[in-house]
Amino acid sequence: MPNAALIGCVGSTELAARVLANAPDWSLDLIVTLEEAAASRHSDFVDLADVASQSGAALFRTLNSNNLECLRAIEDAQVDFIFVI
Repeated sequence: MPNAALIGCVGSTELAARVLANAPDWSLDLIVTLEEAAASRHSDFVDLADVASQSGAALFRTLNSNNLECLRAIEDAQVDFIFVI
């Protein structure tokens, strides 16, 4: 079963997270999303904490998905696929 990380912070990211979480042949292991303090950056920001909790995925909040700490979290999750939505 392939496992995935999902990166994003908007409604379509939430939809993708729910689809992956409910797919019988996928495992959603990590959701990388924007820190709540920066939510005003996106008019369509969606907090993904609930979907992460419901799906059992780890939640990593960041201001920059390219920073070293975030890249290490993705590496540590040992995912097969990374989706950026």
